Amino acid sequence: MRKAYIFDREPNKTNPSMVDYIFDSRARYAMSWRTKDDGDIFCDLVNRDGILLQDRHYLLQDFRSEERTPGEFIVYCEGPFAPQM
Repeated sequence: MRKAYIFDREPNKTNPSMVDYIFDSRARYAMSWRTKDDGDIFCDLVNRDGILLQDRHYLLQDFRSEERTPGEFIVYCEGPFAPQM
């Protein structure tokens, strides 16, 4: 399975009340949280609704956190990333 790590987030250009997420396949570039609990809370938030990608054709869910280095936790989901019907 391929992992997609959350690299960054930014306000959506057309709807500033929404957030766009940027992904990277390399763990070393992923955003990090200071504790596993913080990473897990973020996972719970995004898992509730999932994240839609590429004009709503891909729905990412089942985000998890893992320790990259001591005191540094990153968030990812696993693929394959198939289009939703």
